[in-house]
Amino acid sequence: MTGGGQTPDFEKALALSVQHYREQLVVLHRIARALDDWGDQLVELARQWQDCAAAARLSDEHLLGTGGDFAAHHPMQQKRAALISQILELNKALSPRLQTAMALTVHELREMRGGRTALHGYKSPPSSKSRPSRSKA
Repeated sequence: MTGGGQTPDFEKALALSVQHYREQLVVLHRIARALDDWGDQLVELARQWQDCAAAARLSDEHLLGTGGDFAAHHPMQQKRAALISQILELNKALSPRLQTAMALTVHELREMRGGRTALHGYKSPPSSKSRPSRSKA
């Protein structure tokens, strides 16, 4: 027997349990880093996109105020219309992907919460000091 009168099977099982929890912790740290990187990058890109959209709105307001001719035959108007069309197409293409990513994130968070709830249910076994001793009579 090893470690305070425990059987070798217990020691192996305990070591394996510790290994699995250690692996979980390593993976959770990786997830945290990935979320931090992805989250920071995504937040920054969303801010940049909002800034660009706000600047476009302001320039369109100014453009409308100039009283210029918005004829479709003007080369810059054609370029502007093509850019707006590309933005709308890309936005339409990205929207389902972002919704899917958000849904997966919500699902993963629920699973992690469930795992955390399950972990709260685990209790360390009472120490050998608190167990009644078995006498060999």
